[in-house]
Amino acid sequence: ASGDLYLEQKKIYLNSPTNDAYIEAHHTDQINVHCVDDIKFLSGSTTTLFVNTATEKVGIGTVVPTKELVVAGDISGSGTLYSGVDITAVRDVISGRNVTVGDNISLTSDSSVINMGDGNDITFTHDGTTGLTIAATPISIDSTGELHLNSTTGDIKFQDGGTDQLGLDLDGTDTEIIAKLLVNGDDLVFQQYDGTEALRIGDDATI
Repeated sequence: ASGDLYLEQKKIYLNSPTNDAYIEAHHTDQINVHCVDDIKFLSGSTTTLFVNTATEKVGIGTVVPTKELVVAGDISGSGTLYSGVDITAVRDVISGRNVTVGDNISLTSDSSVINMGDGNDITFTHDGTTGLTIAATPISIDSTGELHLNSTTGDIKFQDGGTDQLGLDLDGTDTEIIAKLLVNGDDLVFQQYDGTEALRIGDDATI
């Protein structure tokens, strides 16, 4: 058809039959696109899908894919993301962007590690059984359950509903460790396991 479209059996040639760009209706109910150059899908003048036929890399929203699949934009999914490689392979694709998951993330290895921070200064590690090891400052929990709270100010505070209730002053420069109530008017009460009061220190320092 006038040199722009040539039809021969099941193939639609683009430009001419001697050009290696054509669309083929395959006998197995599939459509093959053959092209020696790059393939672009356009929306107006904007490339929405790009295939580099030389490197076999695909770009969505970009014409310079550096990996097998590069997406310039947000990714939303409702299924499962499987990866048989280190998560850095996924990180390289979505580097600089946030990932939002509406359901579960499963790491099936018994030595799974989640790193956080620019220098991986926070790690969550599966301990090989059913436990979790947290390595960070100021909080760390080892595989035995030993908990370390490392406050740079020496103060550790326990809250209820966002309000400070009990404080521990562990400042190593002093010669004493101070436990104090942080709500004026409260008494400090020690109870046995069944709730029986064993000791009460009143707000007025009476016992």
